[in-house]
Amino acid sequence: MGWNDETVPHENPTGTPVLGDRVPVLIVYGELDTQANSPSSLPAVIRFSVPALYEAIKGPKKLMFCFAGSGHSMVWERSAEALQHMSKQWLQHAKVEGLTSGSYFRDPDGVLTPLP
Repeated sequence: MGWNDETVPHENPTGTPVLGDRVPVLIVYGELDTQANSPSSLPAVIRFSVPALYEAIKGPKKLMFCFAGSGHSMVWERSAEALQHMSKQWLQHAKVEGLTSGSYFRDPDGVLTPLP
């Protein structure tokens, strides 16, 4: 069923988390995405939360960006160019805008603010 609170914390035989350590993780989602962020009123078995997924990744090499005003189809929305730029940086350098870890809100002007 993909990444969730049960599959994300897998460790390699030495006890080191795989995701966020050996495999760096970049997560990008839209602020208005209700498919990737279902209501908390749904039963846990069908509920999904991108921030909860980020928190479940135990390794230190993880980045998450929430794009203001974007939905589930970011590649076809106004945020597409910024999404492509961030993806290219991540794939080439395992960093975005010089960042290698943390969670950030990206406003419409491209300003990044750390999320709590």
